[in-house]
Amino acid sequence: MHHGVEKVKIFEIAKVYLADDRLPREKTCLGIVADVDFYTLKGIIESLLLNLGIILNCELVTAGVIESKLFKDGKAAKIKLSSNILGYLGEAKEFGFKTSPYMAELDMDLLVEKSNFTKKYQTLSQYPPVFRDLAVIIKEDYIWADIENCVKNTKANYLEEINFFDIYRGKQIPAGMKSIAFNLCFQSQDRTLKSEEVDLAVQTILNSLHETLGAELRKQ
Repeated sequence: MHHGVEKVKIFEIAKVYLADDRLPREKTCLGIVADVDFYTLKGIIESLLLNLGIILNCELVTAGVIESKLFKDGKAAKIKLSSNILGYLGEAKEFGFKTSPYMAELDMDLLVEKSNFTKKYQTLSQYPPVFRDLAVIIKEDYIWADIENCVKNTKANYLEEINFFDIYRGKQIPAGMKSIAFNLCFQSQDRTLKSEEVDLAVQTILNSLHETLGAELRKQ
């Protein structure tokens, strides 16, 4: 911010020291500060947990007292991992910020301990990928992680990757809605895909997004 950058998304992994009865207790934490709203930062956290293979064991708790002193009263949530507290997410207290950023603090030691880093690898395809860009209009309550999970659960034929690239709110978008754009990559391991095959896979994804989240394809 001292360099004229007002909208930031930053993170840091560092050791923190907690007061104890006798000696300070040390743990490693992941801190995230971003000039975004609650739901956007929640989506970032959920994408992280999804990639680490532990999102199904996590729960966001908004009721009750938040023990962390970093957040504004009544504007924070606790992130639980099974029976443990993984961290907190909410609006940051006024630490000299010109804006009202949201932040998250996660227990990095617990995150590493519970994560599933098992990865599967396959040989690179010799055949060219096919890319399609889509934009869907969806209720404001939904976040990118909801769309990403829905698309992946569809298990559309030949889908290799899905990547977010834009979010838009404006005159062309109804109140209470937003447009989220993303890129799909399709590829076969044994042949070049036909356009009709990709069209069918895209339609399968759009049908799933509509049935599950009420999303509609945004037309130019």
